[in-house]
Amino acid sequence: MFEQPNTLSSSQEKESSRLSKLFRETNTPSVFTEIEQDMQANGFFPTESQDVERIFREHRFICRSESFEKVMDAVILNQSISISNENDSANMCMMASGRGLHTAMVEGFSGKEVGAKVKVTIVFKRDHLTSVQPIEKNSELWNTKRKTAEVSLRGTGDILPEDIVMVSFRFPVKYFPKTSLSEEEENNIDENKIAFIVRHYTKEKTDHRLH
Repeated sequence: MFEQPNTLSSSQEKESSRLSKLFRETNTPSVFTEIEQDMQANGFFPTESQDVERIFREHRFICRSESFEKVMDAVILNQSISISNENDSANMCMMASGRGLHTAMVEGFSGKEVGAKVKVTIVFKRDHLTSVQPIEKNSELWNTKRKTAEVSLRGTGDILPEDIVMVSFRFPVKYFPKTSLSEEEENNIDENKIAFIVRHYTKEKTDHRLH
């Protein structure tokens, strides 16, 4: 049996909605700090680069760009994410040693709900998907964006909270708190080498073993 999701009374505002509102209406870098606190309070912690690379090499995982609020509701309220894909279009990617996650980050949406100020991508197990198919070779995507089509998939089904392996956030540099930057990131920003900051979060190692 699946664990029942947490519920809110009608008088309570969801944390995901509150954070989305902050993104839309303010430019304060403190929103990132609040997101990190919420992630850690619910068992997701900043991921070391070697762990990220190991996840990239796991062919059994899938990734996709997802709504900020849906991801935060999955993390905080234990709510599942349903994928219907009525147009039968590319809506997720294979890992492909990191190429898939990069594609999902670049090609996916960031959403009006957050004022286009954060992009969220999740890596997850395919256990509760009902269908996962490659992109047909005669599709427009293969004709116009071959490299994207190579790593893209068409999927339907559900992503349960326990299926989520990693959550990745991409923030424009101007919205990210300077106090949370690494020295390398600061140097790259000064030299105009990067426009975004990416942070990855995974469950504690006891919860997300890859074998």
